[in-house]
Amino acid sequence: MKHFLLSISLILTVIIATAQPTWKNISDTRFVRKIVPDGNKLWLSSEGGLMCIDHSTNDTTFYNHANSGMPFTDISDMCLDIQGRLWLTSYFAGIACKDGNTWTAYNTTNSTLPNNRAVAITSDSQGNIWACINNNLVKFDGNTWLAIDLSFMASSNSGSEVMAVDAHDRVLMNANGLWAFDGNTFVKYDTSNSPILTNRINFIKTFPDGKTWIGHFQSGLTITDFTQWEVFDTLVTGKALYYVNAFDRTPDGKYWLGCYNGDLYYFDGTSWGLKHSEPPADTIRNISFLAVDNGNNLFIGSYQSSMFDGNYWYKMNTAETAFKGNMVEDIFHASDNSTWIANPYGMTRIIGNTITNYYQDDSSANPNYYLSATCFAEDNNGKLYAGHYGGVSVFENNEWHRKSIPINNNLFSSSIPHHIAFDMNNSLFIAQFWGIVIYNGVSCAYYSPYLNNFPASEVLCLTRGTNGHIYAGYNNGFSEWNGTSWITHMIPNPPVYDCNVWDISIYDNIIWMATSGGLIKYDGSMWEYFNPDNCALNSFYSFALNCDKNGMVWMQNGVTDIATFDGQNWQIIDYFNSGMLYGSIRKLRIDKLGNKWMGSIHCGISIYNENGIFLDLDNNKPHSDQVIKLVYPNPATDEIKISYLLPDNSTHWKLIVTDQLGKTVDIVSLQEKDKTYVYHSAKLTSGEYLISISNGIVNTSSAKILIVR
Repeated sequence: MKHFLLSISLILTVIIATAQPTWKNISDTRFVRKIVPDGNKLWLSSEGGLMCIDHSTNDTTFYNHANSGMPFTDISDMCLDIQGRLWLTSYFAGIACKDGNTWTAYNTTNSTLPNNRAVAITSDSQGNIWACINNNLVKFDGNTWLAIDLSFMASSNSGSEVMAVDAHDRVLMNANGLWAFDGNTFVKYDTSNSPILTNRINFIKTFPDGKTWIGHFQSGLTITDFTQWEVFDTLVTGKALYYVNAFDRTPDGKYWLGCYNGDLYYFDGTSWGLKHSEPPADTIRNISFLAVDNGNNLFIGSYQSSMFDGNYWYKMNTAETAFKGNMVEDIFHASDNSTWIANPYGMTRIIGNTITNYYQDDSSANPNYYLSATCFAEDNNGKLYAGHYGGVSVFENNEWHRKSIPINNNLFSSSIPHHIAFDMNNSLFIAQFWGIVIYNGVSCAYYSPYLNNFPASEVLCLTRGTNGHIYAGYNNGFSEWNGTSWITHMIPNPPVYDCNVWDISIYDNIIWMATSGGLIKYDGSMWEYFNPDNCALNSFYSFALNCDKNGMVWMQNGVTDIATFDGQNWQIIDYFNSGMLYGSIRKLRIDKLGNKWMGSIHCGISIYNENGIFLDLDNNKPHSDQVIKLVYPNPATDEIKISYLLPDNSTHWKLIVTDQLGKTVDIVSLQEKDKTYVYHSAKLTSGEYLISISNGIVNTSSAKILIVR
C-alpha cells in the first residue's frame, strides 16, 4: 500500500508541475507609448507588453511574450488595419499581427524581413501594411514582404521612427525632415524647400480633412495639405510650443495636442487654450500619445495615463503588477526566501506573488527622491544590504536605513558602490570605479592600481564563494581575497583582446566566468575556454551566469539566447522559441526552487523553470541552505568553521558529519541558536564529507567539505 500511495503522490507531483507555466514575465507597464481605440476596446502598448481595456466589462487583459502567443513584449509601435487586425512592432524582434485570438510573428527566422529592428508601422486604405525597419521601408500586401532600402536618407538616422499615410495614400516618414513615398518616388520636405521650422519631427498624423499635422521636437507644429502650409511656434500667447509629441481629432471636429513636458492644448473650433487636468489625474507629465474614441473621450498615454470624458478626469491603471522599473541592475535571493531587484527606482522585494517597492531610506529628505539601486549583499547574520547612488543601506524592521561607512580616501567615493559582498569575517567589500574598499565595521582598507597593488581600477563583479572567499572580476582576470590578501589570476592567452569578466559562479571549487570572450572555466590549475569556435554557443559575449544545485551552468549568451552546460553537453534556449524578454541580460540568478531569474536591461524580469515555475516559498520555515550560513575554509586541514542560524531555541539540533559512503563519522549537539561552531577535524582523513544539521526528524541544511591532509 505504501508503494502505491507513493506512486500516486509522484504522479500528482508531475501533473501539478507540468500544469505550471515554464516562463513568466514581470514587467513595468505603467508608461504607455501608444493608444489605439477599437470600438468598445482600447489597446495600449508599453515596453512591458500590450494591454486591452474592454469598456463593456471594465476588464484589462495583459499580453506579453510569456503568457500569450505574442512573439515579443517590448512594443515600439502599433496600428489597426482596415480588417480590424492589430499590428505591433518591436525594436528587436520584428513584427506581429493579432487577428482575433491568433498571433502571427514575422521576423528574419520565418520571413523575408531584412532585419528585426522594427520601429514604426501603419496601414493604407488598400489594406497594405507599411513598416520602417532599420534603414528599410517594408510593405506587406497580405502575402509577401517587399523591402525598400532607405540608406539614402539622412546619414544621422537609421530610418524613420514615426509614420503615417496621407490622403493620397502616400507613406510619410521622418528622417531629418519629412519624406513622402507614393509607391515609386520619394519626396523630401525640410527647411530648405518648405516652411517647416525644424527638421526634427516627433509625430505625424493625417486627419479626415486631408491635412497632415507634423509635431516637432522644437519650434512647434506644422499643418499642411502639401499645397498650403501653416506653422506655429506658439498656440497660447506668451507660451512657446516645444516637444510636440501627439495630437488627435474628435469626431465633432475638435483637436487635442500634447507635449512631452505635460502641456495639454485644446482647440474648440475657434481658438487654442491650455487644458489643466483635475484630480485624480492631476499629475500628467511625459505625454507620449493622445487618442480620441468615437465617444469624444480623450486618452492620454504618459507616465500616469489618464482619461477625460469632457467633464471628469480619471486615472487609467495600466500596471499589471506593483513591479516598477524595467532596467534591472541586480537580482538577489535572500536567505528569508525573498527576491530583491535593484533598479533606478529603488529596491523591489518579491515574495511569491507579492511585490513591494522601496524608493528611499531614512536619510531621504525629499519624498519624491528615488534611490537608484545597483546591488545587494547579505552579511553572515542574515542582514540585507543594498548599494545605491548615495551609499549603502541596510534593511531592518521592514525599512531601509543608511549605513555610515568612513571612507577617507580621495580616490574613492562613499556614494557610488557598483557591487558589494561580505566575506567570511563579515567585512563588507565595495567595488567602485577606482577599485575596492573593504570595511571591517570600524575602518576601511583601499585597493586599486594606485594603492596596495590591486590589478584593476574597474571591478566588474564581486562574488562570495562557498569557502567564504571574495572573487573580484575585471578585464582579463580575477582576484581572490583569502581573508588576508588578494591572489591574482590573469587569464592566459585570453580568447579576445579585452576579455572582461562580467560574472563569476563557483561550484565544487570550479570557477566559472561569464566574459566578453565566452564561458571560461578555471579549476585552480587549468583554464578552459568555451565560445563559438569550439562549442554550440552562438556568441562570444556573455554577461551573466549561475550554477544550479546540480552544477549545471546557466548563462546568457549574446542578446537572444540562454545556454546551459553540464560539463559535456550544451543546450541553447533561443528567444523566438521561449518566453524570455529580449535584451541584454544583466543578471541571471537561480533560487532555491530552481527558478531562473533573468534581469534585462530595459523590460523587466524573465523567470524560467523547465519543471514549472513555483514562487510560493514558505517564508517561516528554513530551507536547504538557510540554517547553515557558511562553511570555511574549504578545503580544510585542521579546523572547520560552521556558521549557522537555527530556526528555534530547542536543544535537539545536531551537527552530523558523514563520509562519501553515507556513514556517520561524528555527531555534535548544538547548544546555541546562532553561532559559528569550530569543528576539529583530526579524526577525518583526506576526502569529501557532508556536514548536516538535523532536528532528529529531517536534515534541514547541509554542505560539502573537502579535507586535505
